Amino acid sequence: MTHQEKTELWERYPEVWEMFVEFNGITQEDGGAWKRLVDRADQINDAYHLPVVEQLLIETVDQLEKISRKRGGYK
Repeated sequence: MTHQEKTELWERYPEVWEMFVEFNGITQEDGGAWKRLVDRADQINDAYHLPVVEQLLIETVDQLEKISRKRGGYK
């Protein structure tokens, strides 16, 4: 990762973290919350158009899905 990419990631991270905190309690059954999560991730991604931010968003949504599955007893 280049210095510029690290700087861009660091500057955008708080916004992605806020999204993570907001949706941390999401459940597998809450389709409306998943739609809002995807919309929020798309909004952040569209605002910056940076590959490093896109990857962070993908990984964050993936983590939220894993947490949700674990909480619900899914594998």
